[in-house]
Amino acid sequence: MNRDSLISKSVMACTLLALVTISACSDSATAPQSGTGTVQIEGGMSTGSVPFGKTVAGSELESGISVDSLRISSVKFLISEIKLQSKDAGTEVNVKIGAALLVVDQSGSRLSISGAVPVGIYNKVSIKIHRLKDDERLTFLTNPDFGDFIGDDRSSMIISGIAYDKGRPYPFTYGSKIEETLKFDYADVSVTQSGTSAIVIQLDPVAAFKNKSLAVLDPRDPSNGDEIDKAIKTALKAIHK
Repeated sequence: MNRDSLISKSVMACTLLALVTISACSDSATAPQSGTGTVQIEGGMSTGSVPFGKTVAGSELESGISVDSLRISSVKFLISEIKLQSKDAGTEVNVKIGAALLVVDQSGSRLSISGAVPVGIYNKVSIKIHRLKDDERLTFLTNPDFGDFIGDDRSSMIISGIAYDKGRPYPFTYGSKIEETLKFDYADVSVTQSGTSAIVIQLDPVAAFKNKSLAVLDPRDPSNGDEIDKAIKTALKAIHK
């Protein structure tokens, strides 16, 4: 075999080795990740107050009466189901099944919900806002965190604060009756193995308590309940913390 032939075969062998090496590295880099990470769901408020609204007569409101402004001290959500949707596969995974609480006050999130989910990228979340059934009430009778949810009114969300009426402060506790699954889109959340990613279910109190006339609905007035509950559904959103 002559010298040129040996050189040619040597070059071909090196080229083949390089291609195999590149292919192996490429396969390794694009191989799907496995394992699970933790997703933590928190409650949040976009603001702690509902500022002065338009003063209108009761007959101009869709229902009930209005107040000057509101100061929100805490929000409690009763959740029975949380699911995330994979961005690539479009499949859903459970973060939480069963009654649990999200609680946020002026100092931040106090109670959150967490669960293990497969590694991946998620861009949709659905939550089921829930009212306790009879058998569930018995389960939580001795749990002080659920104290506001085991009464006969069966609230699904408790919003507490102070209503200012003609400048005078009046404490209030509003119990929402909404019970349905809400779905949200949000910025991509990347869940990595053994890592923790946080998603905030955030309430905008201004959107919940100001009506289309820009009046602040009085949460103490039962006749405002339907209008406030309807607004709460659109006043909630999911954001990546």
